[in-house]
Amino acid sequence: MNKQVFKTTRGKIPERANTYNKAGGKAYTRSPEASLVQMALTGTFYNTFYCSGRAQLNETIDLCKKVDPRFVAQTAIYARSKGLMKDMPMFLCAHLAKEDPKLLELIFPQVMSNGIVLKKFVHMLRSGVVGRKSMGTTIKRAVTNWIQNRSYHGLFRDAIGGDVTIADIIKMVHPRPQDKSREAFYAYLIGKKYNHESLPTIVKEYEAFKKGETKEVPNVEFRYLTSLKLGKTEWTQIALNAPWHMCRMNLNTFDRHGVFKDKKVTKRIADKIRDRESIRKVGVFPYQLLAAYKAEKDLPREIIESLHDAMEIATKNVPTVEGKVVLCPDVSGSMQSYSVTGSKNSSIKPLDVAALVTAVVLRNNPDALVLPFDTGLHNIRLEPRDTVMTNANKLGRIYGGGTSVSVPMRYLIDKRIKADVIIYISDNESWADPYHRSTALEGYWQQFKSKNRNAKLICIDTYVEKNVQAKDAPDVLNIGGFSDNVFTLIDLFLNGSIGNEGIVSEVKKINMGERDA
Repeated sequence: MNKQVFKTTRGKIPERANTYNKAGGKAYTRSPEASLVQMALTGTFYNTFYCSGRAQLNETIDLCKKVDPRFVAQTAIYARSKGLMKDMPMFLCAHLAKEDPKLLELIFPQVMSNGIVLKKFVHMLRSGVVGRKSMGTTIKRAVTNWIQNRSYHGLFRDAIGGDVTIADIIKMVHPRPQDKSREAFYAYLIGKKYNHESLPTIVKEYEAFKKGETKEVPNVEFRYLTSLKLGKTEWTQIALNAPWHMCRMNLNTFDRHGVFKDKKVTKRIADKIRDRESIRKVGVFPYQLLAAYKAEKDLPREIIESLHDAMEIATKNVPTVEGKVVLCPDVSGSMQSYSVTGSKNSSIKPLDVAALVTAVVLRNNPDALVLPFDTGLHNIRLEPRDTVMTNANKLGRIYGGGTSVSVPMRYLIDKRIKADVIIYISDNESWADPYHRSTALEGYWQQFKSKNRNAKLICIDTYVEKNVQAKDAPDVLNIGGFSDNVFTLIDLFLNGSIGNEGIVSEVKKINMGERDA
């Protein structure tokens, strides 16, 4: 008997892989519910390295048909409120508009958090991709109620931009004005005659400024002002009055208009960006700051330093992982090949997300072991005391080759390294692995578990995919998405708050209220 052939393997026998990923490697299928949540938290309907926008649309339509409409509604709420996604939740709402309008009406206020997403929803519905184009009585009522309950400031801010505009939507649903002020406001938005005296104060202030009747810059969405002839003085006033998130998102705009030529103004804006109380109050998380940092070009050093400082403060919002932690960022070529949002306007790559998660967890867990991989391990030294941005940049400069997700796990087994929590950040398109029966990650994970019985595995997937490299289990959490919500999910998982279904169990906990009979 050949003892090498019949050599006893350590650990639980892994299940046979039952599908293939888009790179041709072995993988495990997921339930339709888990696949839909994954799609909702990562899908953008833009082309990525492995998947076209049209393919994402077709897969999402297919998944929606396989699950209960109630779960579709819960997923829409979760993807919008927790994942901070825009396109996918609105598509799920468009699907419900055809399949269960009453259910959509019930969740409408929870998912339509602003006019941007409302305009996306109407656009998707009118495209006909879900099988209907008209709103119908129930959806018109939901949209009308949303418009009537929106504040003047909110609706005026929403009214600018979009392929489908707020004016278009008002013309579709014909909301009945509650008073003369609302009547004048609706008429103003859709370009009809209106009574100027009845207009809301915010609109009067904008019109007066536009006509040159006042030099006081109104507190309106800044895109209303970009078409006007504004000087450095006006732009400085806009920058100083801007709330925290608007300031973060428009630093380059302020720079183009000369705001940072004044050192005192620069210091005031830098102090706003790094203000500890503001960061705590608005709930800033690292991903938002990484996006700002990556987008800013040639800004004053004080502004760049303020983003570093803000990142360090925001890191305190991330929970500390107890025990020995191993971080496995995927640095393969595909992680650098497309924007993580799919948008051409975004400079954030999947590798940037992997680097950020690694750097943030390392900041709060300085003893963590970092194992960057592609088809092998990369030897890179990260200093826990360096800023998060510095460490993220170090990892982000690596450019790897193929993908072998099992490499870090094999290293841990070979070196007999103990660990309590292993965190992967990858697009999971593993194809260069040696295992045969199962995926390599699942096989080596079971071996690792035989010596580390209480260990837990977390796989953060940066890519839209319906399969995984490690099977869902009580000790395995598969997360799809790249928002800061991943840190919350990790904390819930490690504290035992997430059930055996993983993230699906969190989605199913969402209470939508009683449905109409």
